Amino acid sequence: MNYMYKVLNDDEIPSDAGVAMEFNIPQTSKRVDFIISGYGADSDPEVVIIELNKGEAIWDIAILVKKKVITIDDLEGFSEELIEAVKFILSR
Repeated sequence: MNYMYKVLNDDEIPSDAGVAMEFNIPQTSKRVDFIISGYGADSDPEVVIIELNKGEAIWDIAILVKKKVITIDDLEGFSEELIEAVKFILSR
């Protein structure tokens, strides 16, 4: 939780954004670690779902790079281990 506080304590996240922790998905036994919700600059609703499972996160990041949502350069500041794992997945 302390780590997520540091991540969420960011001036770019609006102070009126909604944050849900360990959100249980209705009618399932599944849950989401964090949900951040609010409205974008164009007043459209926006939601970010954060899962803290390291193995799945690496695959999710690789998918985002492959779909050109983000680039490898956007991973600057992340661990070299994570960046190399993403590059390995993309090379397959």
